[in-house]
Amino acid sequence: MSSAPDEYSTISRPGTAELRVKGSRFFGFAQAVENEKEADQLRTALRRKYYDATHQPFAYRLATGQERSSDDGEPHGTSGRSILAEIQGADLYNDQIVVVRYFG
Repeated sequence: MSSAPDEYSTISRPGTAELRVKGSRFFGFAQAVENEKEADQLRTALRRKYYDATHQPFAYRLATGQERSSDDGEPHGTSGRSILAEIQGADLYNDQIVVVRYFG
């Protein structure tokens, strides 16, 4: 767990993306979150909407210094940590990214 600076950057509005790779379909969702509960609620809503998805890896980073990631059944260390690394690399806080994957 890292410590956030007094001032930090976050995304200003939710964002989405769609990508197809070798028959698999990916939907990316980025959203600002204030705490773990809000992050959990967002993931729960996405699980309900995309209930038939193969995987839903995610990562979030909070201004409190809390970070969490999950591969959600993808090979260990291939998804969640990569998502978290992107958030860290952009120096963002209070953000969550979820990738919904339909295996093709």
